[in-house]
Amino acid sequence: MWAPNLQAYVWRYVCKLFKKSRFRKRLRRISPKSFYICASPNDGPTAYTIQHQDNMNLAFGWCAVVALSQFDHTRGGHLVFDDLHLTMEFPPNSIVLLLSAMLYHCNVPVRENEQCASLTFYNPASIFQYIDNGFMTEKQLWKNNHSRFMELQHRKPTRYLRALRLFSTLDELSYTIDSGRAKRMD
Repeated sequence: MWAPNLQAYVWRYVCKLFKKSRFRKRLRRISPKSFYICASPNDGPTAYTIQHQDNMNLAFGWCAVVALSQFDHTRGGHLVFDDLHLTMEFPPNSIVLLLSAMLYHCNVPVRENEQCASLTFYNPASIFQYIDNGFMTEKQLWKNNHSRFMELQHRKPTRYLRALRLFSTLDELSYTIDSGRAKRMD
């Protein structure tokens, strides 16, 4: 899944966050080019999850999960997406991108004699909100700039429309940049 508009949106926020000296000193970047602010290991030996949504993550942001260890992916470790009525194999050393805040998901345990671990990369929604609020919490914004607070509150019901526009259409993906001009790829 390729979403260059979404990627650019997230990258702008990640750069804003790490440009602030108070965060640069306290936060460690995953890597200089990472689009993700956070990473969480799910250590083995038999890592698995129950059905859940990661509702604190950016709702329209991709979450990346890396399957680690060695196990027979045809016998266990499957990813399950109840909303999509989909179960899929998740082989070791593979990566899946998912909208973890929107889709219920889990993974099946591996067999008793096998080991499984995973590493998940994600972006908390609260950090995007904090940056939109001028690096303030909602409470701080309400106190320090009530008109801006009210403006942002007024936008919340339609914010999902802006998020939807960040996902690319097939027509958009059929273009590439050539010498500063869009060129159709046929």
